[in-house]
Amino acid sequence: MHVTLTKFARALTAYVAIVMLPLALRAQDVHGIIRDSATRAPIAGAVVELLDANGGMVRRTISNERGQYRVLAPPTGQQLRVRRMGFRPRSVNLPRITASTERDITMVSVPTLLQTVSVADQPQCPKRSDRAQALALWEQARAGLLSTVVAREANPGFMRRLAYHRVVNENRPMVLSQIVHIDSATADRPFAAPRSADEFIQYGFVSEQGATRVFDGPDADVLLDDAFVHGYCFRIAKPDAARPTLIGLAFEAAQTQTGRVDITGTLWVDSVTRTLSDLTFRYQGLQRAEEALGAGGSLSFRTMPNGLPVIDQWSLLLAAPRNARDPKAVAPTPLARRQNDSRELLELYEIGGELASARWGDSTQWQASLGTVRGRLLLHGEPIPHTPLRLVGTDYRTTSDGDGRFEITELLPGRYVFSLPDSALNAVGFELTRGQSFTVQRGATTIADMTVPTDSSLIAAKCDGGRAPGMLIVAGRVMTSAGRPAPNASVTLLRDEGHSSARLNGKSTKALVWKGESGASAAFYSVFDGEAGSNGKFWICGIAPYSHYVIDAKGDGERGMNLFVTSSLLKRRYTTAVTLDPPLH
Repeated sequence: MHVTLTKFARALTAYVAIVMLPLALRAQDVHGIIRDSATRAPIAGAVVELLDANGGMVRRTISNERGQYRVLAPPTGQQLRVRRMGFRPRSVNLPRITASTERDITMVSVPTLLQTVSVADQPQCPKRSDRAQALALWEQARAGLLSTVVAREANPGFMRRLAYHRVVNENRPMVLSQIVHIDSATADRPFAAPRSADEFIQYGFVSEQGATRVFDGPDADVLLDDAFVHGYCFRIAKPDAARPTLIGLAFEAAQTQTGRVDITGTLWVDSVTRTLSDLTFRYQGLQRAEEALGAGGSLSFRTMPNGLPVIDQWSLLLAAPRNARDPKAVAPTPLARRQNDSRELLELYEIGGELASARWGDSTQWQASLGTVRGRLLLHGEPIPHTPLRLVGTDYRTTSDGDGRFEITELLPGRYVFSLPDSALNAVGFELTRGQSFTVQRGATTIADMTVPTDSSLIAAKCDGGRAPGMLIVAGRVMTSAGRPAPNASVTLLRDEGHSSARLNGKSTKALVWKGESGASAAFYSVFDGEAGSNGKFWICGIAPYSHYVIDAKGDGERGMNLFVTSSLLKRRYTTAVTLDPPLH
């Protein structure tokens, strides 16, 4: 019995050891603090890579605001490599890794980010006296880009992001109109380029997709790729008096090619904090008028309170034909005929995004400096309580309180228009609004009241101020058979006299009331009335009560008809939707 128990105990011990072995392996780690060798201050944002015997990367992580790092370490880990902008790279051999290995590391600060290095020359690039300095700065910048990439891998945060489309004037700061969408998710990045560095170098940053052009920009991964340094030439940019602590690393394509759109830009580095500041670039290879209007883009880098660097803002500025249907994919521009008058041909679209807020598992939180609007919802000067309202073309919405007061926060800077929910108008893509606009400044609170729109005010705005008591109005929208808005569809409104109170000699006669086209703008709402686009939509004024009407719409070989009835004088606005049917074969 004793022997049997002993054997059982040994077997159980062996079994437990075998079962616990994978757990022990998973629990092994290397941890410590990274410090400045001179000041002993902790270094945040340092990338720590665990390498195997062949120099291959096994794991990587990033140090926090206290310089602390922790990396899971399988037995194959042999060496730590540490990189951080402004410091010399450091490699540290590791002893045999136990369940938990502590290893503090010091790094030596470089005296200047422009310290020259020996590099293999790029034959496509012109010889420059500052080439060695530029490539030295590029190596430092790559360390900063690497920190951005590893930070999102090792510690993704819960991010609230604001994506926007804008129409801006040539003075840039003036936003004529904008659409803002909000999303929240645990994400490893707020913005990602759709192509690799190799693909951008081969095909360019603007691609043709049918009759449209799609514009793209680089992200941290593209800039960090070895292909980028081989495809571009670098130099030290001229100092910017407005940013005295920043050093600029300018770059341009090593080889240009007809028909390929490249970028030329500057990556700005803060020489005091030794962090990335921002990237600005312009498209090269567009029509002259487009380049003259400054088509390009930007990225902004920010270090969070926990030491993690992120891209917190990005944007693309595009010069495109007026009424372009999609702000990112725009139709080719017939500029050859009128190169000297680009203002008549083009308008500026800006698309981009900002990080509104973020939080991480270590309880770190961050909030962007945005705007707020406060006011009251009024009808004939009296407050309207407990009523929802929103900002046209955005996901911003709220509800007034018992005193008619409201507040909306986290507003991107720019121009906004109030509207109220209206199921009938919303169903055909319109907003119930008086076109009341206000402008938000970053970090400021705007006071603006909203006056509730009435049918009379809506008719007055749409029908050249018409206030006739009997005037009625209809809002409509034309959709293709595929379910998409139909811009530029011909629209005819006919009144069926045979079904109206004005029967003509007992005969059914259809009289022409209105003929026109559906709207062409899909992306932005009108500056005048604040509607969220007019693609496929139309307004018709002056229709009569107690009448039957037929809408006849045609577009791209498709045709559709719809019937609606104006029932009384008490109801002054109507909506109708027409879906086009494909031709019969």
